[in-house]
Amino acid sequence: MTSLATIAPSAVSRDGAASVATLLRSLRSGALDRMELLRDQLRRVEAARGLNAFLWADADAIISAAAAADVAGKPLAGLPIALKDNIDTAGIPTTSGSLVDRERIPTRDAAVWQRLRDRGGAVLLGKTHMSEFAYRSHHPGLGPVRNPRNVERATGGSSSGSAAAVAAGICAAAIGTDTGGSVRIPAAYCGVVGFKGTSGIVSNEGVVPLSTTMDNVGVLARSVTDAAIVFEQLTTESVQLVDGDTLRARPADPGRLRVGVERGWFASGAQPAVIRAWSRTVDSLASAGCSIVEVALPRAARWRAAHKTILLREAWQYHADRLRTDAPYGPVFRSAVSRGADITPARYELALALRRESRDTLAEVFGRVDVILTPTCPTVAPPADEGRRRLVYTRYTTLAAFAGIPAISVPAGTGSLGLPIGVQFMAAADAEPTLVAAAALLEDRLAAATVSA
Repeated sequence: MTSLATIAPSAVSRDGAASVATLLRSLRSGALDRMELLRDQLRRVEAARGLNAFLWADADAIISAAAAADVAGKPLAGLPIALKDNIDTAGIPTTSGSLVDRERIPTRDAAVWQRLRDRGGAVLLGKTHMSEFAYRSHHPGLGPVRNPRNVERATGGSSSGSAAAVAAGICAAAIGTDTGGSVRIPAAYCGVVGFKGTSGIVSNEGVVPLSTTMDNVGVLARSVTDAAIVFEQLTTESVQLVDGDTLRARPADPGRLRVGVERGWFASGAQPAVIRAWSRTVDSLASAGCSIVEVALPRAARWRAAHKTILLREAWQYHADRLRTDAPYGPVFRSAVSRGADITPARYELALALRRESRDTLAEVFGRVDVILTPTCPTVAPPADEGRRRLVYTRYTTLAAFAGIPAISVPAGTGSLGLPIGVQFMAAADAEPTLVAAAALLEDRLAAATVSA
């Protein structure tokens, strides 16, 4: 039987962790024992405790559950996957990164975990740390997640622990949630892939809400293919993103791909290194034969403001009763969400109308392009002590969550101090295959450029 140490180096990340696709080939063939893999990843969890990426990872309970799991013949074949701690797991704490729910133990599994386990054959590696209730900052009583690329830098939020676990090579894939960029931002900051789908394509049942109309469950992994493999098992309906035989996301035909580029909102307010990285990706796709199409989204700033209105109003509705008490919320979360109390029904309805406007505008744009390519964040990961004081780095990610369209962040080089930079593709609603194909094409182009450099 093949050991983890003998997996081909070409399929292993710089931290020594194999890809989802590589692990699945070995698990399915029987060359790799699934319990050996799980124990190895649990050792990695323990060794990386300093990152503070996990809130729960009880090795005895995890091994016992995995040993009893029926994974034979299932697509994920016993692959360990980490879950963000706002996703309910029966009999296991789900705290949403807050002391408010530190003793909360659900009696039912979230639909997304049921699908991964029962349909996909995944096993649980642990519950990852996150910004408190998926917004703004880590609870001060639980501490921040450290960025594996530079522990003095922020991981971004709110799926910080999931991104860190993947970037550190603890696991090959992890699940997060994204309400305004909370999968894609930490993916960009940590140098991994973050993928969220069309709103509603993955069930939110059993996921502790931030914004009931904008929350999305997504995947963090080290490659587009890896993210797509796991995402296929999350969806309520069958979506094919990966070739079942090769376990590879098929890149788009560049001669048929129309790439939208918006040089107003999505090319302003960013560090020069970020703009240069984004411009290189545009040039790379153009040189491959893609059509580069200039698009305009003049209402983007207005839509971003409306996104915040909807989020705060819906978060307040969920938390209002406890926020009126002395429940131990962190001060940043308490202050931010309490502002939702001042949002009138009329203002909320206006924000919903602007969301409908954004969808209509984007539908017109996607009649002319297949994807829109933007930076993911305006900056590289800021110093950790900045935490989430400023919201500037959500500038480019809120639109996809607001309009309910799929989006994916792909690593695209580095900026200052060698910190990762991500670029983001957005596509029309229900166009996940197009989105993944475009991202796979870019990933291949960037990999080829790195090899030839």
